[in-house]
Amino acid sequence: MTTDKMENKKMDYDRKTHVITSDATPPPTAPSPTKNSSSPSIAVSNDCPRECPQEDHVKAGVEAQQEIDDTKSDSSEPEYFDIHDDDMTSPIEALSDYGPGGFHPVHLGDTLGPISDPCRFRVLHKLGHGGFGTVWLCRDTQDGKPKALKILSADASEKAAKSCPDFRALQLLIHSVSHEEGLSQCFPHTPRAYETAQDLLRKHHIALPYEHFWLPYQPNGSHLCLIAPFLGPNLESFCATYGHVTDLVKHVCFQLVEAMHFLHQKGLCHGDFRPANILFCLNEEVERMGDEELVDALGGVQMAKLTRTPLDNNNKDGAKEEEKEWPKELPRYLVGQADMIKLIRGGWCSPSVAVIDFGVSYPVTEPTGKGTGIPLGYAPPEEAITGQNKEGKEETLVKLGPKSDIWSLGVTLAELALDYFPFADSSDKLYGVKNMELVMGPIPEPFRSEFRAWYKGVWGPDGTALQDVDMVTDQETGKSVLSPVSFSIKRWKEEKEYAQKESGYEDPIRSRMSLGLETLHTKRSGAAIEAQWARDKTKLPSYTWEQTEEEDEMDDDQFPTKKFDDIEVFSDLLRSIFKWMPQDRVSTAEVMAHPWFQDRYAPSKDTKREGVVSRLSQGTFGIIKFMAGFPFNAGNFFFSALSRIFGIFSNPLWFLWRGRSCTNRSNDLEAQ
Repeated sequence: MTTDKMENKKMDYDRKTHVITSDATPPPTAPSPTKNSSSPSIAVSNDCPRECPQEDHVKAGVEAQQEIDDTKSDSSEPEYFDIHDDDMTSPIEALSDYGPGGFHPVHLGDTLGPISDPCRFRVLHKLGHGGFGTVWLCRDTQDGKPKALKILSADASEKAAKSCPDFRALQLLIHSVSHEEGLSQCFPHTPRAYETAQDLLRKHHIALPYEHFWLPYQPNGSHLCLIAPFLGPNLESFCATYGHVTDLVKHVCFQLVEAMHFLHQKGLCHGDFRPANILFCLNEEVERMGDEELVDALGGVQMAKLTRTPLDNNNKDGAKEEEKEWPKELPRYLVGQADMIKLIRGGWCSPSVAVIDFGVSYPVTEPTGKGTGIPLGYAPPEEAITGQNKEGKEETLVKLGPKSDIWSLGVTLAELALDYFPFADSSDKLYGVKNMELVMGPIPEPFRSEFRAWYKGVWGPDGTALQDVDMVTDQETGKSVLSPVSFSIKRWKEEKEYAQKESGYEDPIRSRMSLGLETLHTKRSGAAIEAQWARDKTKLPSYTWEQTEEEDEMDDDQFPTKKFDDIEVFSDLLRSIFKWMPQDRVSTAEVMAHPWFQDRYAPSKDTKREGVVSRLSQGTFGIIKFMAGFPFNAGNFFFSALSRIFGIFSNPLWFLWRGRSCTNRSNDLEAQ
């Protein structure tokens, strides 16, 4: 669609007004939906100037609600709607998402904001949509930077007003950071403390909404708006593009381990950790782009115009008619989703990443007995195989917690480094459990009995038979061993023998790695990406899929397959994560210290310099522990207190040497 056509369409659309209310501090409080509410609100025109005299736009909440009631009554008759635009290739939301309790209708050029600055955010493009609302790229006229504005549906806003997981996570993390850094405990009322805490979250690869406001009494209800940083595309296609650049892969993977380690240390579990919820950060140049340049970098705008066809029996040819009174609950057109991949191809992305979407997060101290809804391919056994409580509701057999996150981290690492789902890439639970048994061995209790019960309830006698026996005799060793459920011992050994014959490895992970990674680049384009990364590691290498005629005629062997030279090391890392029981899995500290990351861990530059007494006491404790032979760590209260008392007088030499060699690396990470 050309720019002229887009402009002509925009001129034809009847832009509606938006009702704005004042800011609120977390947790967000929904405005009262009653007609008798006398709280003031502001109706702002879409094309209002930067300075909006509020007194010219004041409208009582009663009047706003009355308009909604009138709209509902006017548009109550059934009508058909038609979306038409031959050039539309970008994803758009369903029209059924708009209506009472649904999405808020938004048009390009709309201005939204809190009562203190009702024209603060100007809509430039649509970044995406989902089950809970739409996300828009906006220009923040306060600081001039592009921001992501998520507008929740009215139903989702009502639930978020009671308990918004994003704000709960933000409060928990910022309170922890504020306390640790010696900032004000009343961080919402001290902007500097709040900004400092946000900077620290960003450095630990976490991105959360940091502001919000309400749009009350809209045609479809009241909507909560969340303001977050403008970030790049997610990591779902990362391996296909950059999997052959080993150093870049480890650089990104290590950031994810750091992020999860930070979350767990601050008392939060993510609950939905996967590449779809991890985004690339953008370079600083993006903040300096103009509106038109920014939209062009996202591939331009596509719009699908809506037309309404009334149910008219006399209209035999079914001609479409433009309606004078357009329903207020519907937008005049739907905006196609921005092409985020173009930000990578254009070289606008940073190699830094940010973990987002804390919608199902929960405190470490409050392990959930319910599932988080994470897709089966990333779900640990305690999430994939659940039971029912006395009330017949779904309940996990083992409560979820940090080690559940670590399982999802392991699957994510395998996907980013190998383009490989170790267990399931669909919703087939039987297939997923079969792969789990191939990697980890026979399924144990309490999952074993519950999986059998689930299978019989779903498939009955018509399904593929499961192994009904628990213990069987191994014909080779003569010993009694636990049998797999999804296949027999004989079939299990056949699978291993086949893998050994094909790849030289019985283990499924090692066998998959031995096959190598099929890249999407030719030798020349792949080498160009590696050269870009080696030259400048502050930017994600740009690329293009456009090939020359010479490359089009290339044989398959000229599209190289990456061979892994770290099969034993990386498979050891994954196998230390993939354990049936959560308590058997490694911690984030142990993952960071694993040899696969090649000593990438370094103390944070933001860590405060230790005081003289603290450093003396650490050195003294090291000598005391070494001489006494006690296996206690530096956190032991008795010896820590003892070393602090005598540290200044007993060991100045060790102080100069910063004696912490007695504390091993993983224990040091756990203590942070």
